[in-house]
Amino acid sequence: MTARNLMNPELVTLRPTDTVATAATHILKHHLRHLAVVD
Repeated sequence: MTARNLMNPELVTLRPTDTVATAATHILKHHLRHLAVVD
């Protein structure tokens, strides 16, 4: 098994200026446990 088999090709990210409400929306919509914040 490789990382490719485990990865999600549709990465969801946030910007530092996004709100907590935006983060919550992504978490609920995509059934996520973690979000990357990318500057």
